[in-house]
Amino acid sequence: MTSCPVCRQSDQIASVPAIVSAGSSQTSFTGTSYVPGATGYAGSTPVHVGSSTAHHHFHSHSQTQLAQTLDLWLEQPPNRSRFQLGVFALFFTVLALVGTDSMTSMLMFLCLLWIAVPTLVVRRYGPRFGMLAGLATFGATALLVTEPGRLDAVYQGTVVVGPIVAVLALGSWAWAWIGYRRRAPLREHLYEVWSRLFYCSRDGRVFDPATGMHTDPHDVNALLHAR
Repeated sequence: MTSCPVCRQSDQIASVPAIVSAGSSQTSFTGTSYVPGATGYAGSTPVHVGSSTAHHHFHSHSQTQLAQTLDLWLEQPPNRSRFQLGVFALFFTVLALVGTDSMTSMLMFLCLLWIAVPTLVVRRYGPRFGMLAGLATFGATALLVTEPGRLDAVYQGTVVVGPIVAVLALGSWAWAWIGYRRRAPLREHLYEVWSRLFYCSRDGRVFDPATGMHTDPHDVNALLHAR
């Protein structure tokens, strides 16, 4: 039977994964709020304000101090924003190459511009900045439609810059993904070690029953990376 290597007792020990699971909680909430319309007067002129509906989604993750200290934080997959940037840059380049001779490709170029910029901004900075980016992009596309000369300049710049951005973005994402896959055995090893750890509340020590090593909860990495 597993016992603490410090006090040699087993009545106050618990599995580290069990402590983290018991000390973690997640809360999700989805709702809709409705504001009815109203009619007022500005002087003698009636002013009507329409109704509005808003949808809300709330999600939170909380942990006790001990669970947060003992939790296992593994490397996460590379962010896909660089991959998306590279793909968008490739599409922009292809459309720009034929944009001056095709109305369809011009419309696709402008639509993709209006979709791509807000999407990338939302993933990086959140919906509030994404909305601002969408409005700014819409204004820019409207300006390009009314002034073909500016649109031709954008095409020429895209043909030059697009391939460079695509190569850098896709290349850096691929390099990060290859490195992430190569470190898969290390993540599996860390999880295997972490899964067998125990915590003794009497002595405040985390220990590995397979090696007999023990340490302070704030230094769990010493057990995870022990040889």
